[in-house]
Amino acid sequence: MDQGNEAAHSSERAIVLRIEERLYETYRTCADRAIKALFFLNSGGAVTILTYQKAASKNSFSVPLRIFLVGLVAIFIMVAIDYFLVLNIRDAFKKNALLFLEHKLSFPQFQNALERKEWFRVALFLGIISGVSVVVGIIWGLTLYSTMK
Repeated sequence: MDQGNEAAHSSERAIVLRIEERLYETYRTCADRAIKALFFLNSGGAVTILTYQKAASKNSFSVPLRIFLVGLVAIFIMVAIDYFLVLNIRDAFKKNALLFLEHKLSFPQFQNALERKEWFRVALFLGIISGVSVVVGIIWGLTLYSTMK
């Protein structure tokens, strides 16, 4: 390998190592987010059960309750996909980084090996469903509450 190629490979190696550090931080952030989401899911579930028990005689609150539950399930699935997606990308990165550093994989091949866009779309869609569920559940619940007086 001549000096020009060696310098280019050295620069690409530095990029790879920085990306690995960032992926590790992303993984840690995702794990923290998953823990927080699970905490809020469980807390929300407890509040939902308590609210349902208090309003059990008023069946009209069952629809907003179900909407909230759809939102909770959607966000739980989104966090799970997000967590495993980041974990998968990090593992693939480590494997491909070794191949790249051993000159068995070109830089463009290395970059293309990390594409996982379809799962990001699924997670984004579930996040949107959860957000819409929260808004619709709140509006519906407030509307029902205001008609009770």
